[in-house]
Amino acid sequence: MSTIKGNVLKEPGLEDCLGFVGVASRLCRFDAQYQGVIDSLLGRVAVAESLDDAVAIAKQFHYRFRIVTLDGQVVNAGGSLTGGSLARNSGLLSRVGEIEKYEKEAAILQEKLKKAQEEYHQLQAEVSKRGGAVRRPGRAVLCPGGADPSGGGTEEPPGGAGKSAKGG
Repeated sequence: MSTIKGNVLKEPGLEDCLGFVGVASRLCRFDAQYQGVIDSLLGRVAVAESLDDAVAIAKQFHYRFRIVTLDGQVVNAGGSLTGGSLARNSGLLSRVGEIEKYEKEAAILQEKLKKAQEEYHQLQAEVSKRGGAVRRPGRAVLCPGGADPSGGGTEEPPGGAGKSAKGG
């Protein structure tokens, strides 16, 4: 590892640029034995706060080095851009946030399900206490065994108009 030597960006005026955060190799923590490797990989990469800042810095320094924004967009040496709006939603941190959001949503839905089940069981108990009779709007009184508790006939179903099942 001692044979790898890297160059570190030393552009006059770079540190004074609006939105400049630092040189990537200086923003990392690592064991001193890896200094050459880190400088080789990140020593010529600047970090900027936003894409607008990165483009302005790149233009000022004639696109001689790579600039990475805090949200992961890249202005390559030469001026090409990579990343973009989709890159914001594909990183590990955004996925962790998305997972946490869905876990909270699932917990809320679980609580709603639990309350609905409790209400269902309470209503079932109430039906049992009343001997199983339940009146539904516009429908017959339903009882165990099909008997009408009022002693009369059953009510017509909506749209039935007295027709029999045989079409009469």
